[in-house]
Amino acid sequence: TVTGVQTCALPISAEAPYPFHDYTCGTLGAFGVLLALLERFRTGRGQSVRASLANAAGYLQSRYLFDFAGYERREPEGRSLPGESAASRFHRTADDRYVYVHFATDAGVRALAAIEGSSSLGGSLVSLTDARLAALFATRTADEWVLRLEAAGIGVAVHRSFDELKPDALRRGALVTRHHERFGALTHIGVIPTLSRTQDRKSTRLNS
Repeated sequence: TVTGVQTCALPISAEAPYPFHDYTCGTLGAFGVLLALLERFRTGRGQSVRASLANAAGYLQSRYLFDFAGYERREPEGRSLPGESAASRFHRTADDRYVYVHFATDAGVRALAAIEGSSSLGGSLVSLTDARLAALFATRTADEWVLRLEAAGIGVAVHRSFDELKPDALRRGALVTRHHERFGALTHIGVIPTLSRTQDRKSTRLNS
């Protein structure tokens, strides 16, 4: 049985479209460094930090790697998956864009019902349905929803395409273009966060 990361991007493949375990490993490593610096600040003692791709992948899949009598497998999977539940998923808006909305508690559901004057949502996470939310989010544009939901303390983010994000990413150095001896100019991920005393050491050329 194939489970975990490999089923997140059907058809089942050993290669997911994005190496998210790779990003997670770097993030966990950076978090470990910050914790080590905090410990040094508090106690004056140094720390050893380790991070691995295998452990990062295991961490991402840990919520699914168990079994017991009567367990029903309900892993989120498929490239068209909008989210894990009605309370945490993408919704299409009036301008044919998408917003990701996450309701962490029943209070968030009640807040949405209050600002929209809608009693059909109910007052709890279990009362939410995809159909009710789809009808509601189709009534306003994505930007309008962001303003209204953020004001109500509800987690929301607008889906943006790569073409929308690319100009800002280039400006901030999140993407850089360098020359490759075999393939010519290539645009790839750059060095985003830097420490104040660490010199940026990325080169202008890539080796084949």
